[in-house]
Amino acid sequence: MNISRLYQRLAITAELEDTITKVAKRMRLHGVSALPVMQHERMIGIVTERDIARAVASDMDVRTAIVADVMTQHPLVATPDEDAAAVAIRMLEHGIRHLPVVDDHRLLGMLSARDLLLVEAWQPELRAQPV
Repeated sequence: MNISRLYQRLAITAELEDTITKVAKRMRLHGVSALPVMQHERMIGIVTERDIARAVASDMDVRTAIVADVMTQHPLVATPDEDAAAVAIRMLEHGIRHLPVVDDHRLLGMLSARDLLLVEAWQPELRAQPV
């Protein structure tokens, strides 16, 4: 099965100059744990709960520190036509829980390890259906 039916369509993003506190509140409000970082409608990175935890643990002032200080630049991405099993393996190999989904450099959404796990554990009928 490809991931086109699994990833979460996305409207929630972060900007380079957003403070870490602002991004953490946005994540909590929307119930997500990673946000693509955008600059001029182009994805240039990703910021995750882990990045925020590292900032707090290193005593950064999260009220003034910005996303650009903690984000991962040029993250791995997936395309909607990729096989879910192959994407899951790539995520495991790299120790990541979130992948931006892009098509021709355009951000479409986010795929999480949880999205893949839900299909495997709770929706076996999706695995059997052709896409």
